[in-house]
Amino acid sequence: MNIPIYALTIDPIGGSRRVHCHQEFLKRGLDFTFINGLTGDNLEVDKIYSKTKNLLFSKRSLTKSEIACYLGFRKIWKIFLDSGEDVCLIVEDDFKIVNELAFKKILNSSNDHNSWDILKLFDFKPKKILNEESWNGVSIVDYKYPASGCVAYLITRKAAKNLLKRKKIFRAVDEDFSNCWEMGIRVR
Repeated sequence: MNIPIYALTIDPIGGSRRVHCHQEFLKRGLDFTFINGLTGDNLEVDKIYSKTKNLLFSKRSLTKSEIACYLGFRKIWKIFLDSGEDVCLIVEDDFKIVNELAFKKILNSSNDHNSWDILKLFDFKPKKILNEESWNGVSIVDYKYPASGCVAYLITRKAAKNLLKRKKIFRAVDEDFSNCWEMGIRVR
């Protein structure tokens, strides 16, 4: 299955993170596109951040870098929606494929997304599993709150559209994924 693959980066061309990311995909014969993210000094950072909502609905204030990171993902979601595709893979430039077989199965089955809107392909700190099921030969799980991080994930058009409806951000992107019911999406 050929789906769009986007890699978020702020690394300069030839930088170690870009080189690493390129090698991960080159080894597997996969085409991908680097998307240049934003840095904390970008003017858009202050425009999209709601300090009031952050105070009301978040555990802590966001750094300018976290806001810029969120903006980078929003940029990718818009590009993905413009592609007309139903699903895409998004990775951060420091991701690493640790299970080759599972990764191939997931990519080959990515258009079968009836049971998820975002499928996270990693887990930093596994939590108590509420539900586990087999999906195309791969085990997918549900937690009460999805794990933190956005290292690598599949996303559907529905999820991208719903995430982009939010005009102001007040939490880190992975914390919004953990509160996915607010946007009517299923993160697994």
